[in-house]
Amino acid sequence: MAGPFTHEKFGAELGFLDKTDKWRLESRFFPSKVGGKPSWLDLSNLPPTEQLLCKCCQKPMMFLAQVYAPDDDDEGGTRVIKETCYHRTIYIFLCITQLCNKKNSNENFFVLRCQLARKNEFYPPIDPPEDPDWKKDLVVTKFTKVCMVCGCLGTKLCGGCRKVNYCTKDHQVLHWKNGHKMLCKESVCVEGEDSMFTLPEYEIIIEDEKIEPQTGKLSTSDEAELKEFEKILKAKNPTFQNDESINESLEESVTDVKEDKMFLKFKEKIDSYPDQVLRYGKGETPLWVSDLNIPSSIPDCEHCGSERRFEFQIMPQMLNYLRLDNVGEEGVDWGTLLIYILSKVRLAPAHYILKYKPSAQLRSATNSIYAEDRSLWNITLISYLAARYGKKSVKMVDNIYRTRSLGTAAEGLRDQYADGKAARVWEVYIGDKSSRTENYRNFITSLLKEKKCHTVLDLACGTGIDSIMLLEEGFQVTSIDASDKMLKYALKKRWDRRKEEAFDKWVVEEANWLALDSEAEFLKGGFDAVICLGNSFAHLPDFEGDLRNQRIAIANFASCVKPGGLLLIDHRNYDYILNNCATPAKNIYYNSNHIVDIKTSVLNVNRRPTLVTMDYIMNIPSMGIEHESFRLSYYPHRLDEFKGLLKEAFGDSCKHTVFGDFKQLEEISDPAFYIHLVEKLPE
Repeated sequence: MAGPFTHEKFGAELGFLDKTDKWRLESRFFPSKVGGKPSWLDLSNLPPTEQLLCKCCQKPMMFLAQVYAPDDDDEGGTRVIKETCYHRTIYIFLCITQLCNKKNSNENFFVLRCQLARKNEFYPPIDPPEDPDWKKDLVVTKFTKVCMVCGCLGTKLCGGCRKVNYCTKDHQVLHWKNGHKMLCKESVCVEGEDSMFTLPEYEIIIEDEKIEPQTGKLSTSDEAELKEFEKILKAKNPTFQNDESINESLEESVTDVKEDKMFLKFKEKIDSYPDQVLRYGKGETPLWVSDLNIPSSIPDCEHCGSERRFEFQIMPQMLNYLRLDNVGEEGVDWGTLLIYILSKVRLAPAHYILKYKPSAQLRSATNSIYAEDRSLWNITLISYLAARYGKKSVKMVDNIYRTRSLGTAAEGLRDQYADGKAARVWEVYIGDKSSRTENYRNFITSLLKEKKCHTVLDLACGTGIDSIMLLEEGFQVTSIDASDKMLKYALKKRWDRRKEEAFDKWVVEEANWLALDSEAEFLKGGFDAVICLGNSFAHLPDFEGDLRNQRIAIANFASCVKPGGLLLIDHRNYDYILNNCATPAKNIYYNSNHIVDIKTSVLNVNRRPTLVTMDYIMNIPSMGIEHESFRLSYYPHRLDEFKGLLKEAFGDSCKHTVFGDFKQLEEISDPAFYIHLVEKLPE
């Protein structure tokens, strides 16, 4: 088990996320964790429901994380934990409602602190052993009623079964819609394994930061990247064909890249530990993301006058683990969350009593204090970093490549895969397998059956449409994608149909194409067929302009194909698009009547086409969408260039056939898509 965060003055303590046994994250083991339900320290005096409602929308807030950090004193250079604050946990909640998330605002966050003396009514005065059976009765439900959905105080009771508690009507309705309706009259009501209102659960593992001299300058590789990027902006004069608004947005988004020295310091500091999600350093100087919006001072407590002191900060990397469907420019996003805690706690002044109800909590106030600390400063959006620093912020924030890159996150032009909006629209645009053209369905399924394929790896499953089509045709499917926003829909479909054997065995994972050679057991042994459809491969960035990432990815694809197996990969007809700055009129993939228009633009750098953007104009009356646009960006490759990449990866031990809109190339001119069938010869 990970130990508590301490207050030693040897640099920051860093928090990293890891999956662990469920029992290790229970209250009796004093965990630091992200997601799931809160592991309450005081098991009987939970914060009142009103305290955990969003101040903006009055909806229940979602539990984000908790940090176990006992308080201490410095006695002659030795850190001594206070007997009166022997146990101490800080809880962070957030509201994920889109309208409540505002740039550089803390209104959608809420912080609570709970502390217990060494001698208390719940825990023995010893460190808990590594034993899952130790004190199994120390659970919050033994002492009070909690909400079935979120794990917070549950003062409302289901009127039907009278066995399940909720914090609010909102969570009662949510639980009813997600299964309780079917179980309410059963003799036993069982809590679901997963909740619709909790984030993925991880343990926070603690590691000391190794202090190294900081230069405050870019590394050699970063300096080279920056110079190359500046060349694109200045010397090479990049321009977009067919869209002046993109040219303006691109120039604005990368102006004065070197100005923000604070960001360079931030990046250098975290480069040695890029996966850190939390930095703990009580009383230390926080690590700011930007030199913008730094407060001149932190206000003292408005109730008792005590100073608020910096304790820890939550890093942007945590967002990669949360699987929220509204992360983005208008959703949950941050550059850093800084948590300031009262340096002294004064018990029971009149206004403090008035603020904290009910009376049961007041009676135990000497042992358990939930204190409100809302000093969350400098919530700088990652979208700001992406817009200003382009590709550099992608490398800092996420080791899984996404489409937010060179210019695509410019103001007003959101990266729709990253913020989850395309995933929601995609469900309607693509639809189910019946929305595929007959040519599409027949070509894919007939080809795989003809080649006697049974196991299939879907490299870009998105919301799971193709994978489900193949599952229903009897194939055993493993599905991966780099977009957790898209995967959320695939996972929900898997859950909805989990009683079907094929879906129960369906493996759905988030994975990075550039690291498939090091991925987990689910890729071992290879597959009869590996597919990458829907023009997905063109999302892989080519920042350097030498196709290095594309070569790595396709080599990894090839390694997943069994001898005698095949790779099926497609891409749009970029030869036509680059020559005409438009897409071929016919769409052979989808029977969608929602697309009004696709506006195409091409970014040329030094007369070389580097990026293609497509603005999809859609009407979806059922969703109240009329002429709404979203933008996707692609890194184009001409047909001969792509054939060369496949040849390089598979060598001579393959048979390569190219189709145009599922026909032989000689049978069609100007196809919308090219489909490559690469068959690896048996050993």
